[in-house]
Amino acid sequence: MYLATKIVLPLAIIAALAVSPLGTQFMHVGKGSLPDVPLPAPEAAPAPAAAPSEDETMMKDASKAIDAMLDAEITKQAGLKVRPKTTDEQFLRRIYLDLAGRIPTMEEAGEFLGSRKKDKRDALVKKLMGSEAYVSHMFTWWADLLRAKTRLQDRYDGTPYIDWIKTSIREN
Repeated sequence: MYLATKIVLPLAIIAALAVSPLGTQFMHVGKGSLPDVPLPAPEAAPAPAAAPSEDETMMKDASKAIDAMLDAEITKQAGLKVRPKTTDEQFLRRIYLDLAGRIPTMEEAGEFLGSRKKDKRDALVKKLMGSEAYVSHMFTWWADLLRAKTRLQDRYDGTPYIDWIKTSIREN
């Protein structure tokens, strides 16, 4: 399980950073990158949220600490400044490209952009990382890196290896 525990785990950390202000500031897509999407009516006030789990609290604390360290380093460098948080439209397009390997559908864009929930970015990252689109997109990257093929050395069936990679990504 080296792949699942030692290599793919940092992807979860990267995705957690993507929802932080610093992580999203570099995800810049030009204005008007999404077509005008008819937004659904605003949602009613959200129900009180359940207390965050210990893992969620730890990830948010780690994200804030990393953001603070990076902000401090950026401000030390001459000519650099910390950029503001991206817009929801920019974040939506970038996170779909990064985690699912595609742009969002009109329905997905309308649902996200119409939401008034405070943690909608976190929720979208969790949703995408739990999707088969994420597994497929990450598998493509890992299969290229690990040279996974359906036939290994033209003698052996490579399907178990491919299945193991996909399972490792899915379980992580």
